[in-house]
Amino acid sequence: MNRRFCAVRPSSGERRRPKRRLYGHNIRDRIFRMQESKTVIVMLDPMRMFTKGLLQGIGRYVRMNHRQWAFFRPSNIRQEVTTHSLTLMVSRLHADGVVVRQDEDIESVVKARIPVVTMNYFRKRLAGVANISSDMEQIGRMGAAHLLDRGFRHFAYCGYTDRSWSVKRHESFASVIARAGHHSGSYMTPESLDVNDWMSELEGIVAWLRGLPKPLGVMACNDDRGAQMIEACKVAGLRVPDDVAVVGVDNDPAICNFSNPRLSSVALNVEDAGFRAAEVLDCWMSGRKRNYTDVIVKPVRVATRESTDVVATDDREVSDAVRFIRDNASHAIQVGEVAECIGVSRRKLEARFRSVFGTSVLDRIRRARVERAMMMLVDTNQPIYEIARSLDYTGAPQFSRYFREVSGVSPSQYRLQYGGR
Repeated sequence: MNRRFCAVRPSSGERRRPKRRLYGHNIRDRIFRMQESKTVIVMLDPMRMFTKGLLQGIGRYVRMNHRQWAFFRPSNIRQEVTTHSLTLMVSRLHADGVVVRQDEDIESVVKARIPVVTMNYFRKRLAGVANISSDMEQIGRMGAAHLLDRGFRHFAYCGYTDRSWSVKRHESFASVIARAGHHSGSYMTPESLDVNDWMSELEGIVAWLRGLPKPLGVMACNDDRGAQMIEACKVAGLRVPDDVAVVGVDNDPAICNFSNPRLSSVALNVEDAGFRAAEVLDCWMSGRKRNYTDVIVKPVRVATRESTDVVATDDREVSDAVRFIRDNASHAIQVGEVAECIGVSRRKLEARFRSVFGTSVLDRIRRARVERAMMMLVDTNQPIYEIARSLDYTGAPQFSRYFREVSGVSPSQYRLQYGGR
């Protein structure tokens, strides 16, 4: 009989050894004896979509690569940080690595040559660690393109003056709008104002909104700000999206679906960033060369909901044509079908499209179909050939060629970069 699987009971004369409490230095030594095991302190609050996505990505990396990591994550992160410094926790647990949002003790941990990955949301990039940051410029560009695509000619941005990420998104947004030949306004909370005191801001935002030309396309720096904008529009007596369309950032379902109307938002590949952050940390903890590779969270697409489900043009036929294209993006529709459905000649429809959007009807169809494909590549596990078939392509090769022409990458590359699956 294999002795490893035998349960041997102690004799009556033997005294059972009392189990020792495991704390302090014993946590690592007594629980995780395997040579490959690593103790990782994770100081990320899972209540927000951004940090929740990072945690999911880290967990996926550990499972896929069969790593023996012991995670230490305080149940109350805010309280734990105030009562026990990060340096003390690293010392007590003999930590091999740290993933933290921000902490004053990071520099002392880095000096101790402990690998650190930090989500540096409010401060500038830290040296000697891997910084998780967002592609602010591309986020701003994507929000601007989304509103331009809906035919708006008046634009604004709502954010914070004391948040560098918000300022960078604003700069990128305003730059794209200016290149398109339009002006954009902005409402940025002054640093002296408590950003959590919504009621103290409401009056000023309502007055700002009423003073801007309509219809207006507004990009908010994040979903919290976007939800506030929708509520401010109600107080101001403005209809969303008819008078004011609003798009946020983060695509947090708890916020976007709670808003009324539901909030459109720029979706980020946060889970994939968490996966790559764990990969960097694993490299460092394994003793490989540290090149301090930063992890960039990239925007994937705009998840369109009711807050921007509008075409800002007085041309009713163009508006109807856009809705027809959007509703039938899963099918191989032709320009002639769109014109026939709207009841105008193809030539007339082309001229109106170029007047409103500066693009052709075919360009609009191509983009709508690729956007539908992007959503399926990111949000589902369907094989590419099944996605091609569901979108009325003759096969995966034609679909891949079509997708690459519009997006610049293949469907498999897009899924690998943004899917996080």
